[in-house]
Amino acid sequence: MRDIQQVLARWGAWAANNRENVYWRPIAAGFSELVPSKIKSREQCIDDDGLIISRCIASLNKKNLNAHNLLFDYYIFGKKFMKLASEHGCSDCYIGRKLQNAEGIFEGYPYGLGRQPGNGS
Repeated sequence: MRDIQQVLARWGAWAANNRENVYWRPIAAGFSELVPSKIKSREQCIDDDGLIISRCIASLNKKNLNAHNLLFDYYIFGKKFMKLASEHGCSDCYIGRKLQNAEGIFEGYPYGLGRQPGNGS
C-alpha cells in the first residue's frame, strides 16, 4: 500500500467516527450513520492529522470536485471499485486509475500547506 493510501484510509476512519464538524456532502446529509462499521473500526489518524487532511480535502473540493468525491466515497463511505464503477458508468479498472489519479492530486496538498500529516510540524 502506498503511503498516501494509508494516510487517507486512516483519515477516512477518523472522519467516519468524528461526530464533530467534518464536511458531509449535502447528498449524504443525515446518512453519516450509514458508514460501514468496517470503516469505523479501522485504525484512525490523530485529530491534528485528521484536521490537516480535512482541510486539504476541503480545498480539493473547490479545485477538483470529481477527485474529492471519489476520495470521499472510497475512503469514508468504503465503496468498492465495482460500486463506484457502476455509479460512474465505467469499468472498475478505470475507477482504479481515477482513484490513483485523485490520490496523486491530493498527495501534494499537505506539503502546500506547510504541514505534513504524521510529522507533528
